[in-house]
Amino acid sequence: MNRKIFAVLLVLVLWASCSYGAITPEQALSDPRVGPFVGFTRENGADLLPGRYIHTKELEQRGGGQKILAATSLVVEIADYGNEENAYTAVIDAYGQERPAEVYMALDFSGQVPILRTFADDDDYETLAEDYAVVNAAAPQNVWCLGSTNTGEVRFMYPMNGTFFPEGWYEGSWKCKDGTNYTFSSDGKAISDGQTLGDYTVSDNRIIITGRDGTKQVFFAAWNPTNDVLVLTFPDEETAGVFTRYTPEEPARPSRPRFPSSQRRTTKPAPQTMPSTPPVTLPPKPQGPNMPQEFPEMPAVSLPEPPAVNIDGVWGAYVGSKQRIAQYKDGQYFVWVDGKPSEMGTFEIHGHTLTAKSSKDETFTAEVELSEDGKIMTLTLPDKTSTEYQKLQ
Repeated sequence: MNRKIFAVLLVLVLWASCSYGAITPEQALSDPRVGPFVGFTRENGADLLPGRYIHTKELEQRGGGQKILAATSLVVEIADYGNEENAYTAVIDAYGQERPAEVYMALDFSGQVPILRTFADDDDYETLAEDYAVVNAAAPQNVWCLGSTNTGEVRFMYPMNGTFFPEGWYEGSWKCKDGTNYTFSSDGKAISDGQTLGDYTVSDNRIIITGRDGTKQVFFAAWNPTNDVLVLTFPDEETAGVFTRYTPEEPARPSRPRFPSSQRRTTKPAPQTMPSTPPVTLPPKPQGPNMPQEFPEMPAVSLPEPPAVNIDGVWGAYVGSKQRIAQYKDGQYFVWVDGKPSEMGTFEIHGHTLTAKSSKDETFTAEVELSEDGKIMTLTLPDKTSTEYQKLQ
């Protein structure tokens, strides 16, 4: 197949698989994954776009439940802007394909929302994809959110850097809620349920396991640095699982052998006479202050209430693989998860203690800590779990 035609088909098949209907700029602006970051993208997006990224989208979750954001087989590398082409040159590498596809990309800031267009590397520069595109200033190391203008499908591009892919990010033992488990040892062995599957290698975000018979299975992986969760996309590229660290049970040690009674020592040592201990008279115990026997009435005093922290504004965090946007204003709060309304209610703050009541009449409390510059908020629940939010507005 001609390389240019191959590039067109590759991108069309992998990027335009859903049919939700055309999305207007107004709809894109109302999405909390897009709207808050339009201004930042206009100012900085052109310089931040070049880089090497993994491509993620929503997939069915292993063991059932809501869809999760997981890696696909695509690795996208975008080069610096070229004045001659008036666009960015890019290479899209799909695992298992004979060769990567070469395309062009261009950022358009003329509309209400920036648009990233992908063109075929041919004489006609055919448009292959058109996405609303913003770079998430709240996420570490510039994560790009892409929303198709034609279908509404949302994907994310995560940069391949030390934040998301530090040395040994995949090593350890990982377990999914359905019981599936994998151990990726530091000596290059892949293990599941105590059985060695084979040797493994890692290329970009691809964990490639080679069995003893030479067969290969490939997982496309994304690691969440916030809560140390590994999301694995299975080789079928239709399902993915959320894996948390765990410690495998060690096999029980064999009991120590017991020697036959004939080999035991049968003679007892001769008894030894211990010298008698002379009587000792201890000095009298020093007398201390008299121990109180009961509480008196508490002094009639009142402790002034500490000043309450101010958390009014829009905050963002990644919880697991989901994006959580929260707005606090005038004693009311609203929460969106992956752009969808999730929870709302009222709240009060006394000192550093937040007390909230949802519209479903559920009450919860959390301890609030703000950084010195007021841009980082940490909420700690009574069970000591904490979530760190970054201020967006």
